[in-house]
Amino acid sequence: MTNTHVTGQIDLTLLRRLAVLKMWVDANGVHAGDTFWKPGHEGPEFDPDHWLRNRSADEFDEEDIGALAVPIPSAAELSDALRTHIRFLADLDADERVLAGVRQQDRPLALRLLSELPGGRLDNVGLY
Repeated sequence: MTNTHVTGQIDLTLLRRLAVLKMWVDANGVHAGDTFWKPGHEGPEFDPDHWLRNRSADEFDEEDIGALAVPIPSAAELSDALRTHIRFLADLDADERVLAGVRQQDRPLALRLLSELPGGRLDNVGLY
């Protein structure tokens, strides 16, 4: 991440964990008391290689990029920067590798990892 002078240090391990959990919850849904997150789609698995692949120019909208960066970087520069800055998504730990498969049968693991997130917000809320 290139803006740490603005954002402070970002916990990449937590960010990766949240990304994997988000994919799992999107695919399988979760209940917490009176709140229900219904499944939003049927998978795909969490596949870091999809995000870390070399991208072609037609995968970028130069007009959108131009609103964010002057001068507009080339597609190759964007692709390299993207792969460099999100490489941490590929460093899945053992639990995250299991959840990356977005299988319903891994619900106990997903619920445990959700309840263990920092801050305890999902602790004792009746996740199921």
